Amino acid sequence: MIKNAMREALSEARQETHQLLRKKESKTQWEPIPVATCIFWPVLLYAYVYCMVSGSMRFHHLWLAIILGPLLCLLACIAASMAARGRLRRMDPGMRTALTLSVCLWLAFVVGMVAGDRNYWWYMTNYYTYQDLATYTDIDPSSDKGQSYMDSGQIYFKEGSKVERAEMMAYKSVNTFCVAPITSQTLWNTGSDAVETGGPMKIPESGTVDFWAVGTDCCSTQDRTFNCGAANNTKARSGLRLLRDDSRPFYYLAVQEWVAKHCPVDDNSAAGRAKNAPLVCLPARHPLFFYWVQDPMLEVDSYGLKAQSLFNLHVFTFFILDIAVTLGGLWLLFRLGMK
Repeated sequence: MIKNAMREALSEARQETHQLLRKKESKTQWEPIPVATCIFWPVLLYAYVYCMVSGSMRFHHLWLAIILGPLLCLLACIAASMAARGRLRRMDPGMRTALTLSVCLWLAFVVGMVAGDRNYWWYMTNYYTYQDLATYTDIDPSSDKGQSYMDSGQIYFKEGSKVERAEMMAYKSVNTFCVAPITSQTLWNTGSDAVETGGPMKIPESGTVDFWAVGTDCCSTQDRTFNCGAANNTKARSGLRLLRDDSRPFYYLAVQEWVAKHCPVDDNSAAGRAKNAPLVCLPARHPLFFYWVQDPMLEVDSYGLKAQSLFNLHVFTFFILDIAVTLGGLWLLFRLGMK
């Protein structure tokens, strides 16, 4: 009898102690380990999927980047959600942490995909494309033809090359698309040269004007000014290739306007040529568009630096967001009676 009473007393004491401990644990809304878990893993997943979406693997091996990046992270989020669902159905301890972690992982996945994709299209695609394209040095824009440099990304023109700002042309379509020829000699004959050559236009050795400096909203047709890129920098004699496919047609239309201005369509007819002979027209057979810069390598490297700075800013911003979601989620689930 005494032994049974002692066993019952010990059993009741253990139960009371266990209940007291559980009550003590349930009073803690933000325990260190659950909070650290819900912050560390989502931030890690965010940085990983961000790098896979905006990194060099996407540019060179798209499908491998999709498998190792978004697809792998998607499976991780699904696994976390299934684990949280199982704990919730069994009402296991730690279900509050599992649910919060699942929400934070999904948030990291979606935000990381969107932010990484923007970084890729804003900076990284230009950075990798310029690295893949060819670099040419000592190019004479008056004797070389654009058709020979269709794969160019960076061009260092010969000394004396410049942008003929007075020969600028603009095409207006929401934005103003500005172009100006890059030459190493003047395009106009003066004095006795005009008489000897039979016209005011001085045809370059290449027979075409194929190298053009471009820019958006940086010129004026009224003042005949062209301030795009480093056009006002006397030390600049290099070009960085235009990569944007959406703006290239507008620059091409501006070049066509320039050609038509110096060689009107009416004068190109048989009657017009006979009437105005000798007529000298200056064509642009294979125009290539460049941003006029002083140091192309520095410009290319700036894309990588901007991408890295944006990545750091995005990771830090998500870290703050993840902390807020973690603390808010754990507090809300605690108020709903989950442990």
